[in-house]
Amino acid sequence: MSTSPAPGARAAARRRVREALTSSARSLVAAEGFDGTTIDMITAGAGVSRRTFFRYFDTKESVLLDAYESLGAQIVAALRARPSGERPWPAMRHAFVALAPSVDNAEHRSAERALHAVYAASSRLLAARQERRQATIAACARVLVAREAEAGRDLTPAEAAAVAGAAFACFAAAESRFLDDDGVSAVEALDAMLARLDSEIRA
Repeated sequence: MSTSPAPGARAAARRRVREALTSSARSLVAAEGFDGTTIDMITAGAGVSRRTFFRYFDTKESVLLDAYESLGAQIVAALRARPSGERPWPAMRHAFVALAPSVDNAEHRSAERALHAVYAASSRLLAARQERRQATIAACARVLVAREAEAGRDLTPAEAAAVAGAAFACFAAAESRFLDDDGVSAVEALDAMLARLDSEIRA
C-alpha cells in the first residue's frame, strides 16, 4: 500500500526546490551576468526541469529576486516574535540584528557584490527590488500598528511606516558598508547604523 508524503514533508520538499532554484540563479547571475544566464542554466544548476521552474516562478527576474522576498518574510516574522510591549524602534532594531548573522559570511558578501553590480546596470531589476523592499516596509508597519494596539498604545499607519522605513534605511546603509569593507561584519555594520540613528533620535 503506497502512502503520499505528509503535508509537512511536501511543504519542506517544495521549499528545498525553491531554495535550490534561487541559489542557482543568484550564483549564475553573479558569475555570468543577468543576460548571460538562461532559465535552462538555472534549472540545470538546481537539478530540476524547466517545467518545475515554471511551477515556482514566472520569469528569470522573479527567481533572482526571490531571496529578497524570503528575507522580507523573515524580517516580518522576527518582528512579530519580539516580546509584547517592546516599543516599535527597539523591536525593529532587534528584528534586523537577529537576522544579520545569516548573511555574515564571505560567500554572501562576494555574491552580493556581484549581484549589486547587476542590479545597478538594470533599472528594471532595481525597480523590482525596491518594490519588494517597499512591500516589506508596509508589512512591518502593519505589524507595528497591531503590536502597539495590543499594548494599548496608539500608532498611526503613517508613524509606523516612518519607523519601519527608517530601519530599512539603516539596513541599506549597513549593507553598503558591509559590501565595501571586508573588515566589517554585517552585524557590526547594522548595529552601528541602528544605534547611531537611535542616538540621533534621542539627542
